[in-house]
Amino acid sequence: MTSPQTAGFTVETTKLLDEAKLWETEGLEMESIGKKAGALRFSDPGLYTLFVPRYHLMVDAVVARCNEALGRMTEIRDTLSHIATLYEATEERHAQQLGSVGPKP
Repeated sequence: MTSPQTAGFTVETTKLLDEAKLWETEGLEMESIGKKAGALRFSDPGLYTLFVPRYHLMVDAVVARCNEALGRMTEIRDTLSHIATLYEATEERHAQQLGSVGPKP
């Protein structure tokens, strides 16, 4: 990716894309945690019969929060990627426009 420089500032689209990748990685980790938490449900009623309903509520809450985090992290990843792509496309379009305005040989 490029690092266009104009008017004394730099836009690092690679930084945006690196950050998007980080959010994707962390989102996948949240998905993994949610799956592991879901596996903690008791399926064998026995001695723990009194605790199982409350315990399952806690497990379900953890799984739900992990799934919610995954969704939000995916949104952040997509937004960062979209911004980088949009910026690069806009810069390319502007460069082409400026190139067409220059002197003709």
